[in-house]
Amino acid sequence: MATTTASAAAFVPRLRFPLSESIPRSYYLGHHHAGLREITNRLSSIGLVLECRDYRVPLTSWNPHLDRAIAGRNRIIVYTHRDLGTDSPNSVERDLRRYHAGHNAANSAVAGHRVVFWRKDDPSSTKSLLRHIADAARAVDSLTGVRALVVGMPNVGKSTLLNRLRTHGMAKKASVARTGAQPGVTRKLSSPVRILEGGSFARDAASSSDAGGSLGEGVFVLDTPGVFVPYVDDAEDMVKLALAGSVK
Repeated sequence: MATTTASAAAFVPRLRFPLSESIPRSYYLGHHHAGLREITNRLSSIGLVLECRDYRVPLTSWNPHLDRAIAGRNRIIVYTHRDLGTDSPNSVERDLRRYHAGHNAANSAVAGHRVVFWRKDDPSSTKSLLRHIADAARAVDSLTGVRALVVGMPNVGKSTLLNRLRTHGMAKKASVARTGAQPGVTRKLSSPVRILEGGSFARDAASSSDAGGSLGEGVFVLDTPGVFVPYVDDAEDMVKLALAGSVK
């Protein structure tokens, strides 16, 4: 007993985790490349992009290659897994909003992008996002409705987000996108899924603004495969992505 107590007293936790140089720096699979190509090919018919980033690793889950592909598109940046964040959530949100405000000011190509922090366990969070989507779609003012893409890194919560949007936007309980707690569940673009109807329902129930334009036939979202980056320079970033579930 005395030996155990002495050993415990002598224990000093390490303050730094040494990273091995042998850590793989890539998880760029064939369906990631194919998915990015499909996304790029579909953009001409897309009026809105929902870009998902993981709230737990907000900067590391940003994909610069995907960002270049959707540059110039009307975009809502959705920080998923907000319900899994533990460290000073208000402070993190404030810092991220400040980061995006500065980034928007410095880059005219992304100016005006909305930023939303989403909790899958909070219906009001989903309804708030639906209001942003309705406002963005109404600005497009298309008689045939608006097609949107939900994109992001693997296992960032895209399919779960789509299911929640349909549940609250259309009062449909059945899931339309297969989900799983691992990357690679979605491997190709889905068929368009309606998340908002056109007409007065969308204006009354989903939007709080008086912006002009209509939703036409509604808002339709296409789920996409998660797209990893071809190479990760920093081994620590690779470990973060693995811990967040983006690497299988």
